[in-house]
Formats: sequence, structure tokens, C-alpha cells
Amino acid sequence: MEGSNTGGENARLLSTIHGVCEQEGGALDTPPVCVLGDQGSGKPEQCEAMSEDAIDASPSTATVAVDAVWELAQDLDKVLVVEEDNAVPRYELVDSAEAVADMMSALVGVNQITFDLEGVDLSRSGPITVASIKPLSRQGDSKRQVAFLVDIKVLQAEAIDALRGLLESEKVEKVMFDCRTDSDALFHQHGITLRNVIDLQAYDQALDHHRGTYRLNLGYGRKRFVSGMEKTCEKRLPETEIRWIKNGQPSLPPHKTDMRMWAKRPMTQDMKMYAAGDAHAIDLLYWSMVGVGISAHLVTKVREASEKRTRIFRDQSYEVTYHSNRQLVMVDSSIL
Repeated sequence: MEGSNTGGENARLLSTIHGVCEQEGGALDTPPVCVLGDQGSGKPEQCEAMSEDAIDASPSTATVAVDAVWELAQDLDKVLVVEEDNAVPRYELVDSAEAVADMMSALVGVNQITFDLEGVDLSRSGPITVASIKPLSRQGDSKRQVAFLVDIKVLQAEAIDALRGLLESEKVEKVMFDCRTDSDALFHQHGITLRNVIDLQAYDQALDHHRGTYRLNLGYGRKRFVSGMEKTCEKRLPETEIRWIKNGQPSLPPHKTDMRMWAKRPMTQDMKMYAAGDAHAIDLLYWSMVGVGISAHLVTKVREASEKRTRIFRDQSYEVTYHSNRQLVMVDSSIL
């Protein structure tokens, strides 16, 4: 399982760096900021592992410390990111049977998860290639958690079979953003019926109803479109959280530059960071939304709308895609 800045690995890294610095006569007072592994193709040429005030030592100390981190990262064969306040969203790549088993063990007893899919023109025929899953954090503390990026393209049925019980369970709540296409693809490609979903696209509308700002008819024949995740984040999240989500992400989604990007292997760092960012964004949005305290009636309407949204594409007699059915995909309808 490929990981980013998990606790035990960080401890080993920091212990190694402290030991090396002490041997060299230096001091390391704050954690290093160093991104290794597949963040780049090789060992960093410049030492950016230490904060400016972290080391009171000669340049050789910093060089030796970076060498030690690099060698340990090579031994672990993982992406290791030593955590600091503005660290990138954390993930673990699940692309082996062992990694699947580790992920499922980590999810035992979890009753709320965030869930999102990526694929090539995702639809009932557009293949699912990546699933992003993470336990829902406590009160939006997503920075401390890891998102599991399940490589469906590599694992195929092995991953789908592992996820089936989780996705069909009525006891595990799946927090998603726009579940319509994901539900359609899961059902028609793998026979999975998505159950117990909270769709944050519906919740976003409920917040507008709560504040009295929702207008389905915009006048002059204009129709209201659903709000995408990026715009919803801009509307609902603090700027600091938006910056954190985007930290390490590409300026454009990978599929905007190459429609078949999600089928390519090995996955690029841009692909991993984009998928991880979505999982963490859903978590942060959820806590931002539930913190508003809408009425019990609106909460019920969100649940009803979420269940309906799992069926709206799935149960059509024809395939729904953004390119061929833009009206159905983009035009909003009231949850009330």
C-alpha cells in the first residue's frame, strides 16, 4: 500500500534525521518539510527538507539529513510526506490484495465514509477506474486522516467484491457529492446498488432553502443549474480549507487535459492528488453544512432527494452522459 505521511513512518523519519543531525553537531528543532517518493522522479537536487530556522548547523548537516530521509524512503518504497500545518491532503494507494485487506481492516466499525469515483467519461458504459474512500472525520478534522485511493483498473473484481458490502450496506452512510453518475456506473457495470447516501449537492440546495435564497426560476427563461463541487467549496468553505484541498493538485482536473487520463497507469501524482482532494473536500463540506443546523424537515428532504438521486440516472432506459444529456445532468430541480 502506497501511503503519505502515516504516523509510524513519520516517527522513523524524524528519529533518523534527529540522530544524523546530532552526530553532525547540528540541531533540528522543527519538523522538516520534505516531499519524497513519486512526487518527483529522483532525489531532490536542493535541500528544502528543513525550515529556514530549523537547523543551526553547517550545510553538510542538512545534506546528510536529506540523504538519510531519501535512503529510508527508498527502503520503505512509499511516498513519505513529513506532516506540517500546510501539508497536502493525505492518501494511500490501494493497488494490491494486501493493501485491500489493510484498507478493509481500517474500515471495520466505521459507519460513515466519504465516497467518490473517477473514470473515463464515467457512466454506465464509461469504466470506473478509481474509487476514493475515507472514514468521515470527527468535526471536519480531515487533515489528520488518510483517503484510500482504490485502483479499480488494476484490481478489477478483487476491489469491487471488497467494496460491495460497504456500498450496499444500510448501516454505513456514504457521504458523496453528486452520486448520480457513480450510482449508474456501479449498478450497470458491477451490479452494485448504492444505498444509504447523503448527497451534498442536495444538501447545498437545502441550505439555500434554509436561508430563503433558493430560486428555481431565474427569470427570462433562464434555468437554474446544479452547483459543482468546486463552486460549492467556494461558497461553503473558508479560504484556508480551499487552499489546503488544492495544495498539490493540478491547476486543471486531469481529465480536462486528457479524457482518457483516468485509464492510464501508473497513476500520476496529479491523478492521486486530485482524487484525494475530492475525498477530503467532501468531508470538509459535510461538516460545514451540518454545522448550519437546518430544520428536521429539510434534513428529511435531503435524505429523500439523495435516495432519489441514486436512481435518477441508473433507472433510465437509456445511458445518461454529460455530452448527450446535458439538460438532465445540469438543470436543477427542487428537493421540496
